[in-house]
Amino acid sequence: MTMPKIRLFHIEVSNACNFRCEFCPTTVTRRKPLSMPLPLFKKIVDQVAENRLSRCIMLHVLGEPLLYADVISAVRFASDRQLKVIVTTNGSLLNEEMIAGLNDSGLYSMDISLQLLGKNRHVSRHAGLSFEDYYRHVMESVRMIREKTDIQLIVKVMNTVSGRLFSLDKPLVFAQQGREFRMLVHHLIMDLYGAMRFDIPEREVADKLKSVNLNSAVRIRLDEKLHVFVQLFIDWGNAFCKRTVHPAKFGSCSFAFTAPAVLSDGSVVMCCADYDGHTTLGHIDDGPLASMLNSERAQYLWEGFEKHRLRHPYCQRCLGSSNRFLAWEKGLGSILVSKFMNLEGENQAIIR
Repeated sequence: MTMPKIRLFHIEVSNACNFRCEFCPTTVTRRKPLSMPLPLFKKIVDQVAENRLSRCIMLHVLGEPLLYADVISAVRFASDRQLKVIVTTNGSLLNEEMIAGLNDSGLYSMDISLQLLGKNRHVSRHAGLSFEDYYRHVMESVRMIREKTDIQLIVKVMNTVSGRLFSLDKPLVFAQQGREFRMLVHHLIMDLYGAMRFDIPEREVADKLKSVNLNSAVRIRLDEKLHVFVQLFIDWGNAFCKRTVHPAKFGSCSFAFTAPAVLSDGSVVMCCADYDGHTTLGHIDDGPLASMLNSERAQYLWEGFEKHRLRHPYCQRCLGSSNRFLAWEKGLGSILVSKFMNLEGENQAIIR
């Protein structure tokens, strides 16, 4: 059986974070904070490069990668192996020295997870700094990156309209959607252009946004190296539901085996959304990474996805629900999403 092509290989260099966002499983994970030893990181990168498993690696699953003491060395090592390296960060630790180091080490792209806009929502990130200070810092970081580096930059903001699809123990206190969300995105775009000292008529932005479906994952291009990415809220496999979850028996997944990951302890998981290692295929020290991703067990699980059958208990829970009917509905919906929607946001709108 032919396994799917890996779109993006994730390496979690650290699962520690300086934020405690209520929409992130950092708040519920059973794993203790851990940083990946640099030799282990190099071993993983060597195997990804030598076996041509993927052209791109993402330094992310849980955690803030800029807390990783060896982040510059890690980016340089992977870049020297001709891999495109992407860092996902909340942006709070960016400064002129860090930005210069990442650029000099060959960083290809950076995702800044701004996510929530406004001080009332920002409280749910438990960031230790006010929204005004955080937002101003992100804008200044965007300016430095665009003026002084060749790093591609994506600023992520979250639409919570999808929250109604999930079984959550408490309402989303950070909800942002609908007409208000459209205005928030509009103002964010204007502020980003302002940070770059680029004068653009506000009416031009408003007119371009009219045709953009902000209730889907979409990249909005501001220039050739700066995008806003509208990201839909996800529940990370019922991470925020402690009630009984009825498993889904059928469904599909856009991330299983196409976006595998190695966690900070060296566990190889088949999906980057598996924040606690439920789908572990082995440990990186157990044998060749390529063999694990093409093992008999991996092929058995992938064959199930091809037949829209969920064979792993965690996948069944991930697409399950506290209501049997909703579990059936989510399973069916996942099949439709995998066939007709693009959750990674290659759907693109262009401002400039």
